[in-house]
Amino acid sequence: LIHFLNFLRNIDETKLVLIVTSDKVYEETVHDIKYKETDRLGGVEPYSASKAIQEIISKCFHESYFKGQKKVITVRAGNVIGGGDFGKDRLIVDIFNSIKNNSAMNVRYPNNTRPWQYILDLLYGYLCTVIEISKDNKNFETFNFAPKISYTVSEILEFSSDYWGNLFKYKIDQNKKNIFEQNKLSINSQKIKKLIGWQTKNKLSEILLPTFEWYKLYLEGNDMKEINNNMIQKFVREL
Repeated sequence: LIHFLNFLRNIDETKLVLIVTSDKVYEETVHDIKYKETDRLGGVEPYSASKAIQEIISKCFHESYFKGQKKVITVRAGNVIGGGDFGKDRLIVDIFNSIKNNSAMNVRYPNNTRPWQYILDLLYGYLCTVIEISKDNKNFETFNFAPKISYTVSEILEFSSDYWGNLFKYKIDQNKKNIFEQNKLSINSQKIKKLIGWQTKNKLSEILLPTFEWYKLYLEGNDMKEINNNMIQKFVREL
């Protein structure tokens, strides 16, 4: 991120920078709360700490180099799901791989909750945010993006079992040396809702059905470029 922002210092044509971090940038508290943009940054796991540092770096570059020249937006969202993701150590991808390889999936923390949300909802929100912020006089802004409800990993697994049937199998990993992960995570999206009226789908079926449909069509060998275009057009028509 530092190299990228240093590069932008010399690009006068760039007037606005959108930086995507994570909903895991917040310092964990003992209270079951939905974190707001003004809450303290932190992180007791490496991933969280690295994302909190990205937020600090973004603010630093704005204050030191970009103020009055370039607007900076940081957006905090996590657990984004949708077709086309093949990243490592991601729940939906692990589910897909277990089906593809006909093997039982290892589950680390079935009771952890996360604000799962659909990729097209989020990208639409990012684009609308850029358009809206480009119109005003604010130079640095941060926004949370999340659904109203956070679901557990177990609820995702139950839905997956219903959808895929006998094709999907999983087992709970009892390894006590698993990397630490925050147990409960919810963030407050009222700020972005007030700005652009954004909200994402809340029901698991609304985000998991199109996601699993994408992977099913992929396994069947379909033309995924055409599938992607059709899904995007359907999303736009339903806005």
